[in-house]
Amino acid sequence: MIFKSCDLLELSDKNLLEFRASENVYELPLCVHLEKISFKFAEELSSAVVFEFIKDEKLVGKEELDFKGEICFQISKEISKIRIYLADKRAFRILDFKVWYRKYKGLLVSITDDGIGVRLMNMMVSWYLAGIAGYKFGFVWNPKINPCGTDDLRDNLNKYKYNILLPQIENEEYIFSQSFIKEHSYTKVIARERKHLARGISLEKLQQLPFAGAFGWSYQDSGMQIQGVGQDYLLELPKIYSQIPFSPRITEVINQAKTLAKDFGGGGGFYLLTLKRWRCSL
Repeated sequence: MIFKSCDLLELSDKNLLEFRASENVYELPLCVHLEKISFKFAEELSSAVVFEFIKDEKLVGKEELDFKGEICFQISKEISKIRIYLADKRAFRILDFKVWYRKYKGLLVSITDDGIGVRLMNMMVSWYLAGIAGYKFGFVWNPKINPCGTDDLRDNLNKYKYNILLPQIENEEYIFSQSFIKEHSYTKVIARERKHLARGISLEKLQQLPFAGAFGWSYQDSGMQIQGVGQDYLLELPKIYSQIPFSPRITEVINQAKTLAKDFGGGGGFYLLTLKRWRCSL
């Protein structure tokens, strides 16, 4: 599952269940973006259990599962109701249930494999877009660098057999604090794919999920590629940068740079930090 436990809310109120005795069907009215469900039943069941997922009175998904003590599965659906019944239409009783659903509309994830300077710019722009479009900010940090990040260059490397030695980016644990990684990193569960890439689209479209069941959007540019966002977003980037919790190692280096800057008579108002593994100025 892509979403972390901190991204989900849990519901287990049996009073919400509505039983239709004439059909032997339970209904759970719930207008949420569902991610996971768990059901326990009061007796052994000889028939498969059917779950129907309804959105605006239309069937948007259906699962038919054999009973094995407890039924628990993941499903990413925006719903308004769940219907539960047995395949053989017999009566049954639900002993307990839990459903987990999204706290947020979805994620907007910074994901690029360029050098560290572009990555940090991409992270700040993604953070800004997440805020104005109603998503939670996340990031993916792959230590491997993609040279230039274009399909053309990759094709040329294969065609002409160029022999290029690329530096490695330090992993996310080296760059960022553990609490930041725990809350915002989706490195292990989200891959770079075109189907959820936000580029050259309007802000209005960005505010909607790209397709049903999508976790949200990914963003891989260091500049603004969303139509309808004014240039004043640039004024917000320094504020966002100041909120990035770097690791103690990187924070110590930044603080040393600030101290040294005072020796130049600038009053500490300016400092330059270059990460030599791959060019980056902060």
